Amino acid sequence: QLTQTSSNLTLNSALGAYVVDSSTNPLNLQASNVGNNQTLTLTNDNAIVISGVVSAGSDTGTGVINLITSGLAGTITAASTSDVLIAGQVNLSTSGANIGSSTTALAINANTFSFNTGSLVPSTSVYVSDAYTGNLTLTNSSVGSSGTLSLSNAGGILVGGLITAGADSGSGVIDLTAGGTGNITTLASGDVLTAGEVNLVTTGGNIGVSSLNTVLLDTNNLSVNTGSTVTTASAYLTDSSAGNVNLNASSVGSAGTLDLTTANGIVVNGIVTAGFDNGSGVINLTAGGTGAITQPSLLNNLRASNISLVTAGGNIGSLSNDITVDSNSISISTGGATGSAYVFDNSPNNIT
Repeated sequence: QLTQTSSNLTLNSALGAYVVDSSTNPLNLQASNVGNNQTLTLTNDNAIVISGVVSAGSDTGTGVINLITSGLAGTITAASTSDVLIAGQVNLSTSGANIGSSTTALAINANTFSFNTGSLVPSTSVYVSDAYTGNLTLTNSSVGSSGTLSLSNAGGILVGGLITAGADSGSGVIDLTAGGTGNITTLASGDVLTAGEVNLVTTGGNIGVSSLNTVLLDTNNLSVNTGSTVTTASAYLTDSSAGNVNLNASSVGSAGTLDLTTANGIVVNGIVTAGFDNGSGVINLTAGGTGAITQPSLLNNLRASNISLVTAGGNIGSLSNDITVDSNSISISTGGATGSAYVFDNSPNNIT
């Protein structure tokens, strides 16, 4: 390990590089590289600014870049969008400062990514854009309890750990966007997205694999969007939040399926679509416990050819507020002995 004090640093090694910078000023990490499948670890007492292409092999390799800062001024940012971190794995850590910004995401090219902004500053956030065209594995990571994680990838995103932005009842936000035909999926049963709000977007890929292999969430606010280019694009989600889940405006492919199962109630809080009433799209909503399926406004509704609404005992709609649907085929089950259902269908066609 090398200790140095400088405002500008370049690292070039056929093997690895391990450097600690004790300067209290921001450090410009200029164009640097270590050997393929080697490790570059840089720790600084202040901010790190990526000021060139910094590489540890390629995005398909096993090289590692670790950047670590301390202090509330210890942000990790890039001087421009062409200044990129390239490695098989990129790990970024601060002690209460942002990684990237809401206007300029930090650019990486990696197949595995993790981050941690510490717990000192609740609003600390992470904004990262990955150019990797394969599936990016997002491992155990966290931002501040009221912060934002915004991650986009050119390909799919595989949730491979506990990813948190506070608690399900808080104000933290997780935004994941998969490009191309990439999917957003979960690696294992303990890999969960936890935040007050979770927004999942693809440009044609699926979110989850099936009703038996879902994306796992712990959130009170959810939206999904799979774009319109792939008609069969679908979303399969399971939410473990003890509170009601607000299903905000969402859409899947016109012949796709939106399948959401929750531990408690579901509030239809926007227009939720899987195509049209005369198509082949499906919406399945299942509320657990004593949770109800409700809708606060007539402007919010469910649109799909086939709609299934299930509770384990809670009501579906109410006397004063029907669940509004636009569907040709509907099934309803309230499970318990006293559950009731109040549904209004806007479709001009016959209802099965």
